[in-house]
Amino acid sequence: MAANGQMISTFCRICEAYCGINVEVADNRVLRIQPDKDNPLTWRDFCPKGRTAAELIDHPRRLRVPLRRVGDRYVEASWDEAVDEIADVLRRLVDTHGPDSIGIYQGNPTGFNSGAVLFGGAFARALGTTNVFGVGSVDQNALHVVCREMYGVWLLPLLPDVDACRYFLLLGMNPAHTTFGWIGSIPDGWKRALATRRHGGKIVVVDPRRTPTAEDADLHLAIRPGQDWAFLLGLVKVILDNGWERPSSAGVQMSGLDELRAVCGEVDLADLADRCGIERDRIITVATEFAGAETAVCVAHTGVAQNITGTRSLAEMADEITTPGPGQVRALILHAGNPVISGPEGQRLDAALTELELLVSIDLFQRVSSRHADWLLPDAHFLEREDVLLNRSSLEERPFVQFGQQAVQPPEGVRENWEFWLDLAIAMDLPFMSRTPLDAEAKAARVRARAERRPELGMHPAAVQRRLLARSPISYDDIRAHPHGWCYAERTFGHFAEYVSTPDGAVRLAPEAFTVELRRVLAAAPPCPPASHPYTLIARRHRESMNGWLNEVPGLHRRTRRNSLEIGREDAAREGLSDGDTVAVVSTTGARIELPVVVSDALAVGVVVSEHGWGSGILDPAGGGSPSPTGPTVMCSRPAPRSTRCRRCRR
Repeated sequence: MAANGQMISTFCRICEAYCGINVEVADNRVLRIQPDKDNPLTWRDFCPKGRTAAELIDHPRRLRVPLRRVGDRYVEASWDEAVDEIADVLRRLVDTHGPDSIGIYQGNPTGFNSGAVLFGGAFARALGTTNVFGVGSVDQNALHVVCREMYGVWLLPLLPDVDACRYFLLLGMNPAHTTFGWIGSIPDGWKRALATRRHGGKIVVVDPRRTPTAEDADLHLAIRPGQDWAFLLGLVKVILDNGWERPSSAGVQMSGLDELRAVCGEVDLADLADRCGIERDRIITVATEFAGAETAVCVAHTGVAQNITGTRSLAEMADEITTPGPGQVRALILHAGNPVISGPEGQRLDAALTELELLVSIDLFQRVSSRHADWLLPDAHFLEREDVLLNRSSLEERPFVQFGQQAVQPPEGVRENWEFWLDLAIAMDLPFMSRTPLDAEAKAARVRARAERRPELGMHPAAVQRRLLARSPISYDDIRAHPHGWCYAERTFGHFAEYVSTPDGAVRLAPEAFTVELRRVLAAAPPCPPASHPYTLIARRHRESMNGWLNEVPGLHRRTRRNSLEIGREDAAREGLSDGDTVAVVSTTGARIELPVVVSDALAVGVVVSEHGWGSGILDPAGGGSPSPTGPTVMCSRPAPRSTRCRRCRR
């Protein structure tokens, strides 16, 4: 633990850039956060989100003790009371309706929390529920489906060698405002890509909006939203029709080339061009340049996954709660998430959450998604805990790992979430670490630690990680010995073939599920907006935001502005709109939001843009004050109406 005036070297756990940071502390308070320039890999992506991270620690509406909902208010409770009451309800539901009656939602911060990864995941497996939802389903499911169908594994991140690449084709990403990484991390990737451009490389950006990334590129193609597949299929068709495909130099076996060639033979390039809104000749030019480049990479990020052809299981959560029958979710544990704001059809999900028999939230705050919660359990901030993210090391461009040192102690009534997961498993008598000797050991150690009031005796995440690293060439102590982070091996490329796990070891170029869906989409007419809703809304993100998570940070608000609706100049003129006007945006699902207008030259006709996850509000369960809104949102920011009936027995 840090002494007064000490500088703590650790890393930011807000996004997968994992920027190395130095945290100056005194009297258990964070004074300042700066980039750790002794970090060998990650610090160059340091941004305002990391600089202002400590503002959450002392936020006046932070949860500091467990709160139980009683009628129309919340009252303080002990952790033992929380665990016992929650366990009683969950046991009854599992006994009556089976484990799928319990749902778990994992928000963005859980992926950067070693306790949540190890112990939250262990609890879900021990419980046996298949109703586990996550924020990743908003923008990652398409990637996982592709990995499973083509490579035989649920995730196989492909990280390009940006320093050696001479042709970048980038779709649905804006690394000039975010980072080059998504799922995997390429530190300082955008600046490195620009450096290769200065030495003869070329960057082509495909995006409905002329983003800051597009401004720096050689070519910007303003694609029609949701039609990335048509553009990419056009490229593949041109390459195959001309016989420009090349055997892999990395020894990767491929199957399905004949099937893919057959599909391409059935499509008309002019039709694909019309669907995606990019001229036929331009598609041919890009395909020709891509195929002829010495080294080339095509990278598709969240913009491609978040459209009508993506797969979004979070959209199903409301139905899983409201549809009677086997598998109906009757209790939900929300961990560090705000799906009502960050997911689709938030109003419908908000209404569905009122039908649960039990809603538990583990978080720093009570957010809109937890405004109906029966229990509010305080979580520790990442600067208040230790972390080693072993699960993330394989996603780095270079083999790298860092010990996330604790900078300050959490408030007295706050526990790390792994303690709750373990205590709940013990209370429910679940095989927490099933089929391993660690289960009995973890439970016994936890019981002894609580009885003697000595937390250090418990089976905490570090103890589990030491076991996991027992047969590894690196040890937990090795990691701790490198406070600024450790590049424990050299960067190498060309190992893709070793990780392909299909039965024959070959990459499937044309999985049947894909070709069937492709032919279905091709047989249908191109989507056309209805006359009542003539505009297509797309999302953007700023460096100062992180989905629906960091809207409560005052320092970020001082740097940014209200959310706005960006609209093209031609559309604005037709609608009689000027900068600063307020408009109501109404979706086909009935969601409504009022936003100030920003007239832009960066958008094609018929496309408007607003920020994803902006708005919401921080509720005040302890003080009973009005919500503190952080901007306009499609959700009502007023407190939830408090029912006086018992939600557990519905009386």
